[in-house]
Amino acid sequence: MLNLFFESTSARHARRRRCRQYSNEIQVCEQRLLLSAVDVTTSPGPGGSVNVTFTGTDANDQVLLGTHYETGLLTAYSFNGTTFRLNGGPETDSLTFSSLSDVTFNLNGGSDGVSIFTTSLRDLNLNLGSGNDFAFIVDANIRDVAIQDGVDDFEQNSYTIQTFATSYHLRNIEAQFDRGSSQITVDAFTGKSIEIGKVSISGGNVQSVGFSANADSGSQVLITGKVQIQNDPSYFGVANVLLGTQQATPSEPGSVVLTKDLELNAPGGWMTISGNTSIHGKTDFVTTGFYNDRFVAESGAPVFEGKVTISTGFGDDYILLEKFDPSFPATEFHGKVSISTGEGNDIVNIGPAIFEGALTIDLGDSSPFGPFGADNMRLGAVDVQGKLDVTATGQAIVVISPPATGQAHFRKDASFTLGAGGVYINSSASNVTFDKAQVFVGQPNRIQVNYIGNVIANPAKRKLTNADLFTS
Repeated sequence: MLNLFFESTSARHARRRRCRQYSNEIQVCEQRLLLSAVDVTTSPGPGGSVNVTFTGTDANDQVLLGTHYETGLLTAYSFNGTTFRLNGGPETDSLTFSSLSDVTFNLNGGSDGVSIFTTSLRDLNLNLGSGNDFAFIVDANIRDVAIQDGVDDFEQNSYTIQTFATSYHLRNIEAQFDRGSSQITVDAFTGKSIEIGKVSISGGNVQSVGFSANADSGSQVLITGKVQIQNDPSYFGVANVLLGTQQATPSEPGSVVLTKDLELNAPGGWMTISGNTSIHGKTDFVTTGFYNDRFVAESGAPVFEGKVTISTGFGDDYILLEKFDPSFPATEFHGKVSISTGEGNDIVNIGPAIFEGALTIDLGDSSPFGPFGADNMRLGAVDVQGKLDVTATGQAIVVISPPATGQAHFRKDASFTLGAGGVYINSSASNVTFDKAQVFVGQPNRIQVNYIGNVIANPAKRKLTNADLFTS
């Protein structure tokens, strides 16, 4: 980007002639004439390194910082015509450094872009201002990454951290998004790994914020600290989390591993956990607004080591802990699981899944004006080793129906308390087993209980209150 106050008339005319030689680049060249250079200031860093601050314009600034693909030197340069002014000196197309410590980008307005690659930094601070901004961090060792963005209501910002040629480590990612929609994505490719400490994302008056971590065959994303995504509850922002893997063969899966807690807390939200993903701390998915929220674990073999809490607000919510591909193994829950779907006509589908602890499901209240007229819950092939407790304030339909090749096994007491509706148990293949008590309560309305096929249970341990039993 060129500052016109420092460009002579003859130089400007020469630039225009060069642009006219390439008709498809006229617009880009003309735009460049309207821009000013990015100001670059430096200060001494530790061990002879340099701290650098890039201060941009209201134009579309673009800065690439890393090992230059031709010279092999640590260089700041650009592909869109951005130029630099170092410590008040003349403009230049590129800058070289021996080593860097703390790097800060204050790029102001415009749709700005930053790429950091094949280098090592201590701290990286990204403040890209208004506009549809993006940043790429590729094969770069950085201690802390701090992001501040989201000035306008409708801007869309993207931050991507990837590995291709080398495995590397980031200690912390901390982001504050005030408005608009922003996404942070971590991708591990080509058999390499990315290790990250804490991830903290906060949203203010945003439309949405999101975090995703993905690993392809033989690669790994390892997050050793807490992952927290939290939006201001006084606004209406949605938060999204996607954790998943891809694999070329079953013997070489990628992996996404969280050794601590995963927490999403927002007015609305979506969370998808798939593939070879394991969460060793607790998982909290809490939404409080008027949204149709989603919590999905439908593919692969995710493992939840700690307690899982799913709590949604108003709206028609979907909790899908099921598998459409029968080749996938059961989702494993090693701690207690609590699901509460709030008010609305919700759907809870589970199976195949293993629950080593108690499973508590509160379907809340339903609405006769929603798309289903009731809460709907289905248990397929499940092994519930702790107590099962299902409640609903309003109308609810609960179906227990494993596939012919699967089993639904309830090893401790199973209780169902519904405001209206019924419980339908389909054991046509003699594959539903209750080891302990079966308790059915209609409150305040009578409910219907259907045993279809050979349900393996002790009738003496079956208790019905305000409920009618039908067998076939």
